Amino acid sequence: MSDPFTSAGPAWEPPTDPSDSAERAIAVPGPYAADCLTAAEVGEPARAALRSLEWVNIDALRAEEALNPALRVLPTVGDIDGWCRRHGINPTRPAPNGKVDRNTPVHQTEVRLAVAGVGVASRFAISDLIAAQSESGAEWIERALAWVRESALSRDAMRRKTTPTEVALTDLFGFGASIDELAALPTVTPAARVASARLLMLWKQVEYERARQDARAALASEKVRVIELPAVTGLDELLSGDDPEVIARIDRLWPEGGARILLAAAAKFGKTTLVYNLVRSWADGDEFLGAFAVRRPAERIVIVDTEMSRAMVRKWLRSQQITNTEAVVDVICLRGQAGLFDLRNDALRARWAVRLADLGCDMLIFDCLKPVLDALGLSEGTETGMFTEPFDELLHEAGIADALMVTHMGHGMERARGDSSLLGRYDGNWRGLRPDPLLPTRFFAAEDVRDMADDPVAEGQLTFDPATLRLSYVGGDRRAHANDTAAEARMQEMLNVLADDREAHSDDDDYLGMLTTDLRDAVGGKKETLTAAIRLAESRDLLHITRRGRATYHRLADEARDPLNTGTVIEGRFGGFGDTAGSSGPPAR
Repeated sequence: MSDPFTSAGPAWEPPTDPSDSAERAIAVPGPYAADCLTAAEVGEPARAALRSLEWVNIDALRAEEALNPALRVLPTVGDIDGWCRRHGINPTRPAPNGKVDRNTPVHQTEVRLAVAGVGVASRFAISDLIAAQSESGAEWIERALAWVRESALSRDAMRRKTTPTEVALTDLFGFGASIDELAALPTVTPAARVASARLLMLWKQVEYERARQDARAALASEKVRVIELPAVTGLDELLSGDDPEVIARIDRLWPEGGARILLAAAAKFGKTTLVYNLVRSWADGDEFLGAFAVRRPAERIVIVDTEMSRAMVRKWLRSQQITNTEAVVDVICLRGQAGLFDLRNDALRARWAVRLADLGCDMLIFDCLKPVLDALGLSEGTETGMFTEPFDELLHEAGIADALMVTHMGHGMERARGDSSLLGRYDGNWRGLRPDPLLPTRFFAAEDVRDMADDPVAEGQLTFDPATLRLSYVGGDRRAHANDTAAEARMQEMLNVLADDREAHSDDDDYLGMLTTDLRDAVGGKKETLTAAIRLAESRDLLHITRRGRATYHRLADEARDPLNTGTVIEGRFGGFGDTAGSSGPPAR
């Protein structure tokens, strides 16, 4: 048999004993009350809401005008007991919660809600409450939401994996809502539950971030209490001191007294070769790039490489044939693990600082910046400072005075790629240039180094010895190199013309050679380039010049015809043509 308390009950039966002597009932079952009226009088939602009630106070029912006509004749206790027995209901049974029974019936508020079509078991989604508050601005909803938020963020709620996304009708009624306002709220739906769950997650995440900010502020406040500010120093006191003698750790490149240097290298320049040449110079005290004396070598070098594997780093460092290997105390390979150097994390940065301090690191070489920025999701163009600032804090916390930061070159291959704050942060800016990736020619410059403004290292060409993987700074910027290259090419053309001219006059023992004007017409091109080519050939004893009055004659020297000549010889006639000094650039790494 169906339960009239939870389903549509049988039709209402009028009282059988209307005499005044019978004991009048003070409460009736919900299904009994629901069937007092037809759906046409109060509507099916109200009838369904009444059926959901256990026992309903008759006075509360009679107070509702819509129900009053049906209860003009009040049922007696006997009527209700008989009705319950006929329909299989225990007239004295408690409600499911064990608290509401015949003697504690539902009163007028619940009845009024039921008549309005709102069941006492109705529940409402948090997201719908927020939408209603936004639309109506009702203060009771604002108070209810504040209570919901406080409950959701309580310690017990935060410990639970899930938090209820709905609010019970009885909870809302206590905040001063009217019957009509409660009736206007939509009951909970699956979509509203999902939206409410997202809101709860948002609230918890916001609270978590606030707690983190408060924790950081508290820690910062504790640090401030123990920090000693610099002593007050007036200008008179400052000027009374002696200026120390400017001494460079590396001549013209690395100032004494602690320095942070930025190396920006173009693509395929060979920055790894340059960096490991520097490591060798720091460790062994060799001249850096064969031109810059190391005045005070490093004693405890740490290398952090974010691009190459351990095997690759081993190969490159072994090729440098470092003698004082004990000077390199730690080689950290972070290829594929650059996120481990997230120095924004205070705890992680502290671990790295302790490690470096325990090693006694006095020279940190970090190669290179880009993989770390990528691992941390930082923009190279606008967020570089979010890493370089904590990097400086690491150096301070570990007591490291000298460091090299390596990065890629951008901005037309003339300076470090990305955030312009990089340039002003460092004590020196080195540049590694490769104008044409298809040519081996490289250039190095260090024109902006602290205390070295009087003697900057201008842009100069690097040569490379493939046998030792050593670089040498030989000077001559890109313009000079271009002029030299043009002069070499023009000299080749000129020697070919002179060779043909000499063969044409091989029987003339008195032949002096070609006049300058004739030579220029035969070779072509700019006058300045030909003049440079003539001087170059003359310096190599490839050209014999005779002057007669204002006329100048040019004739191919005998040395240029000798195929065993160790210098430059003529292409296509007496052997190959070119510089026999070896490679002009390191491997592209």
